[in-house]
Amino acid sequence: MIENLFLSVGAMKAGTTWLYEQLKNHPRFHSTPEKEIHYFEQVSGSTNPLSFPKRKEKMVQLIAEKNQAFVANHTDRIQWYLDYGRDEIVNDAWYEKLFGSHAANPLVYCADYSNLYALLNHVGWKRVRQNCKNLKVVYTLRDPLSRIWSHYKFHLQFIGKEKSIGDSNTDQFIEMLDKDWFWQHACYDECLTRFNKHLRKEELQVLYFEDFRQKPQETMNLLCDFLQIESFQLGPSSSEPVNASINMKMPEEWKAIAITKLIPTLKELKAKGMIHESWNYEI
Repeated sequence: MIENLFLSVGAMKAGTTWLYEQLKNHPRFHSTPEKEIHYFEQVSGSTNPLSFPKRKEKMVQLIAEKNQAFVANHTDRIQWYLDYGRDEIVNDAWYEKLFGSHAANPLVYCADYSNLYALLNHVGWKRVRQNCKNLKVVYTLRDPLSRIWSHYKFHLQFIGKEKSIGDSNTDQFIEMLDKDWFWQHACYDECLTRFNKHLRKEELQVLYFEDFRQKPQETMNLLCDFLQIESFQLGPSSSEPVNASINMKMPEEWKAIAITKLIPTLKELKAKGMIHESWNYEI
């Protein structure tokens, strides 16, 4: 069982990679070479992100066509991917092994970043509980319209259709919004309801993407206080974007379509007092 487990659960395109980059070298954190494990999504039975072919592909990508110097200087990393990609049963013991000796260290958080955990069901959260003694979860919100647009662009890039991002294909955009796997990430209120059902108040911290950009040090101090660890000075590049999608504006017509669909979520967030001061919506 893992002593301290830190889960960064999204939202999608709301700063999880930025958080990973800031924390990966902190002495009280251990992050695996593969940032997104998705283990609890796998064992929840909803999807299959850890199939053997997918894991093997990532293992091969690391090692293929590397020279002897790379192999000599990255033996620990290569060994990790060999363990990760081996064709064996993916279970709790496999997951704990990914963190090595850090899993038993009471002074270290084993960090797991997965936007899929924002949609985790009861079975998934039960397995989380079974795998750790101390749990801390961070959920990051972003201006809903900006997040949708970033997610849309990211997906088209991911499937190799980045050239179609500039096409004013309204039907394609509406079709994307109507896909459950896409829209569920926009429903912050539903995600928060699930978190509140499965997590204690002291286990969940909500942060804002906009604060990562506007006041990164203050936000990191807040996070460290939540985790009860010593804060640290961020570098000069901490306010810069990480893993940004293609810089292109959303068509005005699309904004109206998306906002109309977002109104129920925005109303729920407003009722909870969770609308960030920089979000400009008339609700």
